Amino acid sequence: MDRLEPWEIRDAVEDGTRAALGLPRADRGSCLKPLGIGCACLAGLGIVVWFAGFAMMLHDLAGRKKETPPPANAVVDNENKIILPLPHGWTGETGFGGRAHMSVGHYKCDQNPDSGCTLAGVDTSHVSSTSDGAKHTAEADIPEAAEASYGRIARHTVLKSGPVTVAGRKGHLIRWKIKSDAGQSGYVQSVVFPSPERGFAIIRFGFDDDPKAPKVSLMDDIVAGVKPGSG
Repeated sequence: MDRLEPWEIRDAVEDGTRAALGLPRADRGSCLKPLGIGCACLAGLGIVVWFAGFAMMLHDLAGRKKETPPPANAVVDNENKIILPLPHGWTGETGFGGRAHMSVGHYKCDQNPDSGCTLAGVDTSHVSSTSDGAKHTAEADIPEAAEASYGRIARHTVLKSGPVTVAGRKGHLIRWKIKSDAGQSGYVQSVVFPSPERGFAIIRFGFDDDPKAPKVSLMDDIVAGVKPGSG
């Protein structure tokens, strides 16, 4: 292979720079005289542009190496920095605001004629205030969680209420069995614990009281399987 002369390298860099800037190929000797730019200056500019692009490429590759791919059979909550285990047969996604959603057993129902209902579902949420503590926050959240899943609640029975540790953070759990005004029975649960992004993380559960629905004990399995996320 023949050795390139310095002026050939300069011309090649100049041509590449002109192409990148959308300029016509220069008449050798004039370079960019109409713009007041000389050949040497243009060649230097081309080298700077090349190195800048190369540096950006290296930075992008380094950033990609640091990214942690989503774990298999899990759903990430980016807002609360937690990872929820995804039970077999369920579907899950990281939705609006980075919150997690999981569900199973989709079916048509009167209360949600457009989107339908599910036999079981889990959603994450967040509250910015911690002044009321985890217990009172859970007590305030579970009526909202029940109504979000089943509409107006006619009556409920407290099945479980007590401290819980989720992803190494101490919080509070409340579980109800409910009967809706529409006559549907189900189990709802609110789990509240500190979020690394200030405030409290909330995990809401809604399981139908139906032979086809998952067992209520799966709620405990999911809570026990929550892990801290990155960030």
